Amino acid sequence: MRIKLLPVCFLAAAATVAAAAPGFAQIDDLAGVYKQPSPPPHDDPFHVPEDVMEIVKISDSQAYIRIRLTAANGGICGIWGIADYMAVDLVYRTRDLNGKTCLLDVRPYATRVLLSDPANSCRQFCGSTGKFDGMAFERSGRGKITYMKRLLASREYAQAIAERDRKK
Repeated sequence: MRIKLLPVCFLAAAATVAAAAPGFAQIDDLAGVYKQPSPPPHDDPFHVPEDVMEIVKISDSQAYIRIRLTAANGGICGIWGIADYMAVDLVYRTRDLNGKTCLLDVRPYATRVLLSDPANSCRQFCGSTGKFDGMAFERSGRGKITYMKRLLASREYAQAIAERDRKK
């Protein structure tokens, strides 16, 4: 009888952990391209820019991320690199040309993926009014990356891999 209870107890504990984690996702559950309309710039209400986030699994513990956001005034935030998978989210750490640290958290929730930069440490990758903190992508907006060959050959991907290799 005890032997039968152990698997049940284990499953109950696993379900509790899964429910407690915001998105309880593996990199495979996040990988893809997320797209959504940005607020139109004030000077051109007919042009609706698009926010884009790409996540490409490199290993069970790392993923390439590229995020491009457009603020209402037309300012752009753009960042790319190799993020580490930490328990339930992807964490990207880098330094700017002045040596300041940027720490960006990509955290999955049930219906969206939230970007977190509470200290605004990644503002150097944005225009004057742009920011990453609090921005979110709907999980329903995730699609398959159909241009993977082009992405893997991109300048951004090559820079991300080189930055990761320098950190080793």
